[in-house]
Amino acid sequence: PARCAACDAAGLLQLQREAGSRGQGAQAEAAPQAQAAQRAGAAQRVEASRAAQAAEAQRRLRLIDEAFAGVQGHGTYFWPGGAERPSPSAAGGYVDWAFGRMHGEGTPLDTDMYNDATWQTCTSIDWDAVEHKPTLDGKLNVKAVKDMLVKLRLSQCWDPAEPLHSDPTCRAALTAINTSFSMEFDRSLGGPQFANYSVVSWGKHNSWQTGALLNLNYSAKDLVMPPKASLARPTGVVGYAMCDILRTVLTQSAKQLEAGTCSFVAPLAALSHKAPAVAIKLAMRLFWAGTLTCDTGPACPKLFEQQPGLIPWKEPKKDDDDTWHPDAYVPPEQNISVWGSDCGEPDGGVDVVPLQNVGLAGMWTQGVISMWLATNWNGCSGREARAGLLWPGMTKKQCRHNMRNQGGDLNSDMWQCNALFDPAKKSCRVIANPGACYWLSTDASEEWCHRKWAAEPQYHLADHMRAVWKHARKTNQSEQHVMNRLRHKMAKYPYVLAYLDVLLAIGQVTDSSALEVDDIDSPSKPSFTEEMLRQTCRSHINTITVADSFLDGENLGELRSAKLPWWGHGKYVKDDGTIGTAPKDPTECDHTLYLQSCNFDRNEFVLWTWGTTYVVSKEILVGTGKAPHGEAFENTGVVCYAVVADHVTVQ
Repeated sequence: PARCAACDAAGLLQLQREAGSRGQGAQAEAAPQAQAAQRAGAAQRVEASRAAQAAEAQRRLRLIDEAFAGVQGHGTYFWPGGAERPSPSAAGGYVDWAFGRMHGEGTPLDTDMYNDATWQTCTSIDWDAVEHKPTLDGKLNVKAVKDMLVKLRLSQCWDPAEPLHSDPTCRAALTAINTSFSMEFDRSLGGPQFANYSVVSWGKHNSWQTGALLNLNYSAKDLVMPPKASLARPTGVVGYAMCDILRTVLTQSAKQLEAGTCSFVAPLAALSHKAPAVAIKLAMRLFWAGTLTCDTGPACPKLFEQQPGLIPWKEPKKDDDDTWHPDAYVPPEQNISVWGSDCGEPDGGVDVVPLQNVGLAGMWTQGVISMWLATNWNGCSGREARAGLLWPGMTKKQCRHNMRNQGGDLNSDMWQCNALFDPAKKSCRVIANPGACYWLSTDASEEWCHRKWAAEPQYHLADHMRAVWKHARKTNQSEQHVMNRLRHKMAKYPYVLAYLDVLLAIGQVTDSSALEVDDIDSPSKPSFTEEMLRQTCRSHINTITVADSFLDGENLGELRSAKLPWWGHGKYVKDDGTIGTAPKDPTECDHTLYLQSCNFDRNEFVLWTWGTTYVVSKEILVGTGKAPHGEAFENTGVVCYAVVADHVTVQ
C-alpha cells in the first residue's frame, strides 16, 4: 500500500508540530504583546526539537515497515499447548487455562494472583543475563527465554518442518525479534518512544538492564507520587518489551486491570485474535515510534514520560499479610487511600491487580486515548498527558482529573474501528436497535442515526460545545444565528465543525432542528435482538457494549442450561464466593468487550474481556422479552450495541 503521511518525514514533522501546539491554547487567552518575542524564540527551539524527533521517528518507522514488508496476511491465532487446547465451553476459556499452566519462565509463580500475568512472567526473566549474551542466538537460548518461546509455540517458527513456520504470525513474531535486536544496538535511533511503559519494578527481576534506570529510590522520605526515575538507556528495556508484546498478543492477554479503559483495550484483544500478525506489527510501531497508523496520528509527547510500572500497588494475601509491589516501597501511612478508576470510595490500598497495566496493554490503551483526544481537541496539551494514571495517596480530586478521559463511547468505538480495523474498505458500521432512532421520519434511514452517534465529539469536548451553544441561544434562538455563533467559537476544533455539518444534514432529511438531532443519544440500556446478534456474528471483527454485572456471577452455565436471562433470575454466587442478587431490571451499559465466537446450535457465545473468556447464552445476551419498566424497544438482555467490520485492512 502507498505510504501514508505519518510514515514520511514531512508528515511526521507536521503531526509532531500539531501534537505539541494545536491544543495547548484551547482554553487560554491571547498572550500579551510584551511576551510575543519570548514566545517566538521558545517556539523556534521547540520546532527544532520536534524536527529532530520527527526525523528519528521516521527512521524507526521505515526500519519497521521495511522489515515487515515480507509479512503477508493476518496470521493464525494459534493456541499455545496445541492438542491440549480446552473446550471453549469451559467457563473461563483458554486464557484461564493457559495462565494456570504457566508457572513462570523456569521459575514457579504464584498461582493465586490473576490470570493476566504478563508483567509477572516477563519480569521472572533476568534481563542482565540476557544482555550478557552478545548474539541474538545466545539471547534466545537463555533458559528462561527459550522456555517462554516453547510455551508460546514460537520455537516452531524456526523449524521449516513445522506447519506454523510459514504462518504470518510466525513471520511477524520473528521479524519483531530480529528487528528489535538490530534497532536495540543502533544507538543513533535514540531508543523506543514508549520505553517508559516497559519500566516495571514489581516482579522478581527488574524489567530493565542494570544501569539503564537511574535515581529510583522507594525508601526516600521525600518520595513524590507517582515515582519517577531517569531512563538513561531506553534500549535497556527492549528485551522485556518484546516478551510483553509477543506474550500479550499470542495469549490474547491484554487487560485493563483497574483502569476504566475497556473501550480501548477490547480492539487490541480483537486484533490479537483475528489478525495477530497485524497486531504485532502495530505494537512494534507503537513501541518504537509512538504511533499506530496515519489515521490515528502519534500519541501526545507528554504520554511518553509516564512510568506506570513504577507505581506501587498492594496485593492481599490469604494470611492477611498484605504485600506491596515493589517490596521496597513503604507507604507513609498504613491505610493509605487508593482510588479505583470510578473515584468512588478508597479501598485502603489493597487490590488483587496493579492499578493500571504496563507494556503493550498499557501503552496501547493510553496511546489510543491520547490519539483520540488529540483528534477531537485538535492537538495535545503541553501541560499534561490527558490520559492520566492512578497512584496510592492521591486525592479524590486528583483521581477524577486523571480518570476523566478513560472511558469510551460509541463514537470512539467507531473511530477505532475505522482507524484500526478497516480503514481501506470502510466496512465499519453500528448495529443497534432502530427503536433508539424513533425521532427519525419514516422515510429516513436509521443509518443517519448511526452517523450522528459516530460523529459525536468526545464527551468533554461535547460538553464544551453545548455550553457555548446554550450561551448563544440566550441572545437569539434562530438556528442560523446559533450555528454561526457556534462555528465562530468552535473554529479551532474541526471535529466539532464536522459534527455540526452532520447535525444540519440530518435535520434537513428529518425536518428537525440541529438541537433536536443533537439531543438523541445512543442506546444506554440493553435492546439488542437475536437478528442483531446474528449480524454481529456474521461480521469478521467486532466490539460490543454491555451492562456488565452478569460477568460477576459463576452460574452462567446454569442460566444457559435453563435458557434464562441474567436480569431478575434471583440469587447468584459472586467470584469471591459471596451471594449476590441479580437486578430486577436491566441497568445501563458500561463495558465494552469482544464477542470472540458464536455457536447458535450449542447456544454458546464466547466473550473476551479482562484477559479471559466467558461463555454465555443467547438468552443472556438478548434476553427473553421486553424490559419490565423500560422503553418499548428495550429488553432483558445485556447488549446495547455493537461496532463491527467485515475486513481487517489496517497495515
